[in-house]
Parts: sequence; C-alpha cells; structure tokens
Amino acid sequence: MPIRIIAILIATTSVALAAPPEIKLPDTLKGNVAEFIVVRADTDGQTVIFYPLDPGLQVFPAELLADRRATVVTAARTGKYRLLAYTGNQDGPSKPAVTVIVVGSDSEPRPEPKPDGKYGLRKISREAVASVAEQARREKSALAAAIRGHASVVASGAYDQYTGENKAAWIMHGLRQVTQSAVTMSQWQSWSRAVSPALERLYRSGQLAQNSDWASAFEEIASGLED
Repeated sequence: MPIRIIAILIATTSVALAAPPEIKLPDTLKGNVAEFIVVRADTDGQTVIFYPLDPGLQVFPAELLADRRATVVTAARTGKYRLLAYTGNQDGPSKPAVTVIVVGSDSEPRPEPKPDGKYGLRKISREAVASVAEQARREKSALAAAIRGHASVVASGAYDQYTGENKAAWIMHGLRQVTQSAVTMSQWQSWSRAVSPALERLYRSGQLAQNSDWASAFEEIASGLED
C-alpha cells in the first residue's frame, strides 16, 4: 500500500477516535433521610460535574472529595430527586447523564388529608379559594385574620342584645364589614358565593344556635383560607 494512502488512513482514524467522553450513572440510587449517599459516574473523563435538578438535594463541594468522578448527596426530606452529571475533555463536553436519588421510600410522601371541619366549612372555604384570581389570593391571610377577629367578637357576646333571625342578620352584617375592610371583596365574590350560602344553610338547620357555634364556623372558614 502506498505510503500516502497509509498516512491518510491513520489521520482519518485519529479524527474518528477523537470525541468527548461518555458518562453513565445508575438509573436510581436509594438512601435514607439525612444519610450520605455516594454517587459514582462511569466515565473516562477526569472530572465530573454534578448538579441537582430538584430542590432539597444537597451536593457536597467537589473540592472536598478525592475522587473527581464521584460525589456525595443528602436530603432532609423523603422524596425523589434528580441529579445531573457531565464531564468532558479537549474535544468537548459529554452528553449529560441523569440519575434519580430515592430518599426514604419509592415515592413522594402522601400529604395528610386536610380536615373538612365539623360543619364542612373548612373544605368549602379551601376549595373556593381556587376560584379567586391568583393576585387576590395574596390577601387570604388578612381575610383569615379578619374572620377570626369577628369570631372572637361573636364569642364574647357582643350580639347578645339581638335574638333569632335578627341576631343572625347582625352577625352576618358584621362579617361583611370586617371582610370588606380586610380585602378587595370584588375580587373575592366567587369565594363569598360559596361560603355565605353554606352559613345560611347551617343557620336554617339549627346548627348555629349558640355564640360558640358561630365562632367555630368562622374558625373553620379562616382555617380553609390558610390550607
């Protein structure tokens, strides 16, 4: 074979072999909450960069580890966390690899169901918040505080000079006043249309006979706003 052809073949082979390194990670790794979990990459690259893709996963600083192809991660809460890794050489960076760190169990913990309350008002209030514009929802803490304040007033007997439906009307009038002073009620109309009829039904059914009943009902509504 002529020398020139051999030289071309050698050069072509060298170009074909020159490429960024590959990197692999285990599909999943498991550990316990607050445990140090070792993650080691399979690669020819000299140094591997690790980056957490999900909040809550802490990655040890690379300069504190002797093995530049490994890291140590930990998480304070149960859940699944993605960890990305890549390396490189003079020919460029590798394609990224991703592993899933499973902390504590195979799935995210199920949140405890939120109570509906004795009268079901907590659930009604909580679900009605979803119909309120996102910007207006920032006022829900102020609204909850105003309703709790009104509950305290009712419980103190401030409306005891009234009786029957007249008393209920004045209590509801007081509720409207405190809510209107706390938030822009025009943006909370959908929430009010869900909560007010529920209070009316409870009163008509005889469940709001005492001051403590009204106070408990208002407390449920406030709690629903905070869920």
